[in-house]
Amino acid sequence: MNDDFGLEEEADDLEREQRSPAYDPPNDLTSDEEVTDVDSEGSYVCEHCGEQIVIPLDVAAGRAQQYVEDCPVCCSPNVIFVEVDGPDVRVWATPE
Repeated sequence: MNDDFGLEEEADDLEREQRSPAYDPPNDLTSDEEVTDVDSEGSYVCEHCGEQIVIPLDVAAGRAQQYVEDCPVCCSPNVIFVEVDGPDVRVWATPE
């Protein structure tokens, strides 16, 4: 019976991870400076109710993003657009 409970396998896995090449970001995020200089939040105005909505930004999702999100005030669906250009971010929405 083996008393190490798979510790040798875990050590082998850890050794493989340490030998693996460093993470290489996608081409649309070419430097760490671009990612850290971007604000973590953006905002848009819901065209249904007129409220300004603050949303978290995920620059790792790419420079050009589009997704549908319901307004947290009036529950109407909005198409959210996010464009990242270096440290500048543009956020806007249109009704779905």
